[in-house]
Amino acid sequence: MKCEALPLQEAGSWAQKLKDLTCAHEYAVAVSNRFDVLGALGDPVELWDTFKRETLQAAKECIGERPRSRRGFVSTETLEKIEESRAARLAGNRDQHRALSCRTRTLLRRDKERYVRSLAEDVEGHLNANDLRPAYRAL
Repeated sequence: MKCEALPLQEAGSWAQKLKDLTCAHEYAVAVSNRFDVLGALGDPVELWDTFKRETLQAAKECIGERPRSRRGFVSTETLEKIEESRAARLAGNRDQHRALSCRTRTLLRRDKERYVRSLAEDVEGHLNANDLRPAYRAL
């Protein structure tokens, strides 16, 4: 049975994937197969870089990527703008980087405002229903 990588949306399933024995066995086999290359390397820095890269790649193929913690409020649109801004900065395009950075800050403010408003509405709903435990947990 083949162990398939999970999409990012299934965070709970991702944690269960770590406990699956067939997936663990597949990961162990993938890692041991990738380590055949390490014997030919002599430089410790190159050896470590290869070890790290191959181990992470085997985990990504077998288990999948862990969903990012987006601080609870950063939207995917904002994350895309952050990556565009970063790419512009690394490419040396200062004008584009400045414009994208400004847009990113605007999007971050908007996302945070939405998050705080939804949190306040949630707390207010629990308080109106006299359900105090979830209200205080949210705070």
